[in-house]
Amino acid sequence: MCICFLLFLLIVGAGGPTGGKQRAVDTGPRKCYKLVRKDKKMKTLKVKIRNVYGQDLVYPVCESSKLFAFLTNSRTLSDGARRTIKQLGYAFEVLPEVKNI
Repeated sequence: MCICFLLFLLIVGAGGPTGGKQRAVDTGPRKCYKLVRKDKKMKTLKVKIRNVYGQDLVYPVCESSKLFAFLTNSRTLSDGARRTIKQLGYAFEVLPEVKNI
């Protein structure tokens, strides 16, 4: 399946059963389309934060967050990717890291 088609399914599917409509948001020289949801209910993506060489990296845990990481062609979700995902109406739930002794 084409990545563009997967992205299309994610954007269209984000409207939910009540549907959503897009409106252009003026962000300067280019326009960004923001999804406006009628029900204002946010979907939750589960992630884990790990400190790797002094940097906090966000790793996906659930299937939806893994799909977003796949779309960005990365194992982690960068700051820019998380910002865009939040604009689509998703929220992040940080799971605690369990250390085995």
